[in-house]
Amino acid sequence: MSSDNLVFISGDEGDREAAHAEIRTLLEQRNLSLAADRCGRLLREHPEDPVAHALMGDIFAARQQWSEAVEWYALAENLGGGPEISRRRAAAQVMLPRTVQRPEPAAEPFDFQRQRTRVVAISLAAGSVLLIAVIIALLALFSGAPPAKGPAPVPRKAPVRGQGLPVANGPAAPNGGTGAGAAPAPGTGQVAPAT
Repeated sequence: MSSDNLVFISGDEGDREAAHAEIRTLLEQRNLSLAADRCGRLLREHPEDPVAHALMGDIFAARQQWSEAVEWYALAENLGGGPEISRRRAAAQVMLPRTVQRPEPAAEPFDFQRQRTRVVAISLAAGSVLLIAVIIALLALFSGAPPAKGPAPVPRKAPVRGQGLPVANGPAAPNGGTGAGAAPAPGTGQVAPAT
C-alpha cells in the first residue's frame, strides 16, 4: 500500500494495522516528519489507539525529545498498552536527565569602564616604551662618544693672547709700547716694539 494513498476508516482494524506498519517503515527510514504527520492523522481518527500513541512516542524518541516521548508512552500505557510500551517509557525516562538543557549563564553586560581602563593601561604601557626608546636614542646621539667609523678629529690649539697681530685697544705691547705700527719680528711670530 502506498503511503500517499493511506485511507483511515473509523473502526476498521485492518486499516489501523496497515497505518501502524507504514509509520514503523517511515521511522526505520528516518522520515520523521512524514511519520509524525501519518501518526497525527491516525490519532485524529482513532484517539483511543494505544499503538498510535506509542508510535508517536517512538517518533519523539527518534528526535531525542525525551520528555515528549515519555508523555506519549504514558498516554499509551493509560490506554491499555502492554509491557513493551512500559519498557519504552522507562528507557525514555532514563534518557531524560541526560538531555535536560542547562540554562545558559546570563551574559554579563558589557563593562565600558573596565574596557576603558584596559585601553588606558595599554596606551600608557605603549607610551612608556616609546619614551624609553626616544631617551635611549637621544643619549646615544649626544653621548660624546666618537663615531664608530671614520678618522678621529684633529684637536686645534687655542690661540694664545698677545701673540700674532696686535689688536686695537688691546693690551700693551712688550717694552711699554702701544702696539701701534708694530710688526712681527722676522721668524719669531712676535710683535717687535715700536720705536
